[in-house]
Amino acid sequence: MATQEQQAPSQGAHPRRPRVLLAASGSVASIKFEALCRSVAEWADVRAVATTSALHFIDRASFPSGVALHTDDDEWSRWRRVGDEVLHIELRRWADALVIAPLSANTLAKIAGGLCDNLLTCVVRAWDYSKPVYVAPAMNTLMWDNPFTARHLGAVRELGVSIIPPVTKRLACGDHGNGAMAEPSEICRTLSSSTLKISSASKTGTPPAVKANTLFLTSIQLCPGFFLNPASFVITLTRFESSHIPHAAYRFVISVWLPVVSVSACRTLAMAASATAASPWILQELSKAPHTHRSGRIGIASMSSDASLSNPARPRRSTMQV
Repeated sequence: MATQEQQAPSQGAHPRRPRVLLAASGSVASIKFEALCRSVAEWADVRAVATTSALHFIDRASFPSGVALHTDDDEWSRWRRVGDEVLHIELRRWADALVIAPLSANTLAKIAGGLCDNLLTCVVRAWDYSKPVYVAPAMNTLMWDNPFTARHLGAVRELGVSIIPPVTKRLACGDHGNGAMAEPSEICRTLSSSTLKISSASKTGTPPAVKANTLFLTSIQLCPGFFLNPASFVITLTRFESSHIPHAAYRFVISVWLPVVSVSACRTLAMAASATAASPWILQELSKAPHTHRSGRIGIASMSSDASLSNPARPRRSTMQV
């Protein structure tokens, strides 16, 4: 089932909608979770996760019918034997982005400490941080101003988590101050601006952006693998095409390092790509790789069509720009 969910549309088909996993932890602001789910579901496929404490504030009877709501009780209820789905892993694989709104002080502390004692924190612990995570904290003003909160926010920022800051207003407890969750409309607006990039990437097949220094260093580490076994290099490259940093780094190897190192290296990789039915983008990058030969390009245009015919059923997996 997970494999089917992750398959992207074939060429020529319309790109799929973004997949957003929304989560709520134990805060009074969870009363707005239903509205957030409805708003995001207008332009994305949505699945939801709620902690046991959050369920106290969520009216499941009025929850959007098209949004599956997963709870701690669902985590292992369907698991019977090795090979069965593990829910927190399936949710991580399915989602293009994770949004925790509200994020309580308790769940923030758990995430910062690496704890995973419920469905939500297991998803976070198993998350692929090349995909975006947004959190919208919600807590009492003094809890927000507590030194522990600053430390915990620093820890989650190091993971690459984007924080949608709370706002100042009259809180549910009666105090007035900073700590109220940002409005669902603001959270939705922040998320939709990111998913516009996701949709654009799925249409064009463009790999996600990564930091230049990460790309440079990773690409250097990948080069020896090519010279040891070009065919294995291409097979590994194809497997990693949905993983952001490796994907972009491999493209850097193809378009920059190999042409500089050796013209014959580019030709060898072109033949290996054709022989292993590599993904179309690999062949496309190879066809554009500059070199010093008089022809000016590597002649693999025919290889591209041959490779696509040799494995026409192979799905292309969409990537996500962060």
